[in-house]
Amino acid sequence: MIQNMLEQLPASERKIAEFILENPQSILNSTVNDIGIQANTSGAAVIRLCKSLGINGFQDLKVRIAGDLVKPVEQGYRDIEPGESFFSIVQKTTSNSIQSIRDSEEIINHDELERAVHTLSGAQNVHFFGIGASSIITRDAQQKFLRIQKNATAFTDTHLVATLIANANQDDVVFGISHSGETQEVIKVMALAKERGVKTISLTKYGQSSVSSLADIKLFTAFSGEAPFRSAATSSRLSQLFLIDILFLSMATVQYDETITSIDKTREPSALLKKGNSLTGGDVFTISVFSKIGTKITFEKTTERRGISMAGENKILAEKILEQLGGPANIENYTHCMTRLRVTPKDDSIVNQAAIKKIDGVMGVVEEETLQIILGPGKVNRVTEEFGRLIDAAGGIDLKEKAANKKAEINKKNATPFKLFLRKISSIFIPLIPALVASGLITGITKAIVQAGWLAADSQLATILSVIGSGLFGYLGILVVPMQRKNSVARLHLGQLPVF
Repeated sequence: MIQNMLEQLPASERKIAEFILENPQSILNSTVNDIGIQANTSGAAVIRLCKSLGINGFQDLKVRIAGDLVKPVEQGYRDIEPGESFFSIVQKTTSNSIQSIRDSEEIINHDELERAVHTLSGAQNVHFFGIGASSIITRDAQQKFLRIQKNATAFTDTHLVATLIANANQDDVVFGISHSGETQEVIKVMALAKERGVKTISLTKYGQSSVSSLADIKLFTAFSGEAPFRSAATSSRLSQLFLIDILFLSMATVQYDETITSIDKTREPSALLKKGNSLTGGDVFTISVFSKIGTKITFEKTTERRGISMAGENKILAEKILEQLGGPANIENYTHCMTRLRVTPKDDSIVNQAAIKKIDGVMGVVEEETLQIILGPGKVNRVTEEFGRLIDAAGGIDLKEKAANKKAEINKKNATPFKLFLRKISSIFIPLIPALVASGLITGITKAIVQAGWLAADSQLATILSVIGSGLFGYLGILVVPMQRKNSVARLHLGQLPVF
């Protein structure tokens, strides 16, 4: 973090930063004033450095330094040399890429990340903008957002973006991406969005920059120090993609079920295109261009599609599975998880697992407490819905029979000799608990009153209370006998025990 910011710091703060990089161990046991004196500057410069680094004071700085000291020494970024071997280039490129992602992970501000996720989740339209290598990142972000039904644009034409911003509303977001943070086109677009009152998010290298200063929410990647082949934007591009992936996955967890459904829907038309199926004869493929939300690709079903519809495929799959399970009459219970249809058959012997595995659309079968048919995320929801409709059409699952079977199953599990013995014991002593509690309370209260001097130990009232309290214990044997007669098994065991 300090190394990334070093060249951008004022002279006094740079002295402190250089001293910390050269003497990290001494920082842990030093005060603000100690460091200021040793670096030939002031303690105030140390505080300003902490603020420039975006950390919460000097103690937070010491904690981060202590954490870095226990980490293994990393090789850092390495540039290629003239005539270098291909093997060495592979090693250096891999090392630089990993280093960039690790460095970017360390400087993520989780509060800003959370703000960005909630802002993007609630946005009506998200306008990504970047120039050159950063434009690649904007297109990747747009593709991800469109897959989860989030309107997104990724134009590189500043005039088009200016038009979008001019028509933007308060629920839109402008997302500026520039590694340097000084790209003039991005600065102008962010300034225009700021002027129009549109929410802004920036993604730049760590530190102060013109782009980040115009953003409401600031996200950073590590400064990779790529030179002289900086134009390739190798490590910085990977760290930017890394941050976009984090944003996308974080948004997915906020609306998990909707995200899975949306992504699964995008697979279906993609699969249709890959199979080379004709889009004519009933299917209409349209590309609609909107000035505010960019290019939106949709499939419109205007007439009956040639062949089988998606809903029909799910129904046919459910019918095939149900047939090999022995039909609706053999289904005792069913449910589904994220990827599997979970079925409890009444009779396992008539279930054809081998045939189920061969059904097109079934990814596998697992037999545990229930029979689990793997269908995949998203698809399992729709197939289970069709599966339930087929069972309901055949009369549904008899809930009374299901409840009776469940009760019988529980009773069977609890019918072990030890549990039966405990049940007999409890049936004898549980009815006596109120008497035992009352006896203990009377005896305890009597002793407390006597010890407090409120009642003489040889008084008539004390004697009566003692007799009542001990009398219940004295007659416990008599009280147990009727209970024993009601429980013949317990009587065989308890009859031999001495009872007072």
